[in-house]
Amino acid sequence: MFLDRIKCALRIVYLYSSEGDISKREPFEDRMRRKRWRTQAETVRAEGRQIQPGLRDYWYIAIRMQTPLVDECLNDIGVL
Repeated sequence: MFLDRIKCALRIVYLYSSEGDISKREPFEDRMRRKRWRTQAETVRAEGRQIQPGLRDYWYIAIRMQTPLVDECLNDIGVL
């Protein structure tokens, strides 16, 4: 699982590097924001802070907890 996370993170790094396709950045960010990250069974405690993993500040959480969903967002727009 750790290797999958590293590969996913490197795909994002490549997308935002000078070699990455600038035109794919915005669609990727949109997909990350719109992605459904929680299931109906998951809830947030009343005193807990709800985090939206689709926001750029929390991508590390999305990669760590939901690597296949992040990979799906990357695949949808054709990031290698």
